[in-house]
Amino acid sequence: MTEVSALPKEKDTYGLIHGDISPGNYLNDGDKAFIIDYDDAEYSWFVSDIATPLFYEIPIPWVVSGDVRKEITKRYYCNFLNGYCKENTVSQGWLNKIPLFINLRQARVLAALYRSRDFNAPDWSEWDEQARRFYYENLLNNTPYIDMDFLC
Repeated sequence: MTEVSALPKEKDTYGLIHGDISPGNYLNDGDKAFIIDYDDAEYSWFVSDIATPLFYEIPIPWVVSGDVRKEITKRYYCNFLNGYCKENTVSQGWLNKIPLFINLRQARVLAALYRSRDFNAPDWSEWDEQARRFYYENLLNNTPYIDMDFLC
């Protein structure tokens, strides 16, 4: 994560963000989405507020895999980015940092799992274990969460 901390903190790229845009933290009304629940607001790079919802909306590969997973990712990312860019600007250089911020989110989810779960508890599901292994192996082996070699 030293790569993240080495990024420049400039007024156009760093500031107060939501910090946890996920399916439980926005409401849809027709063709508009409203972000709610700002309890995880933080100072970070703006691109993190693009990477985080992408992380949560990409299907996990043991549920949806291959080209279908990639197509879902592309559709969500392009629509999200289109809406985002109506209000803000973001350079391609910062968009290229999305995989880095997805890795940061994987690390945060892993930390939350290890902090709050008893791995021997009966409610620890096979799904939880698969997710834990998936995130851990991605980070350990520097494996991309999703291949983002597409353009919008």
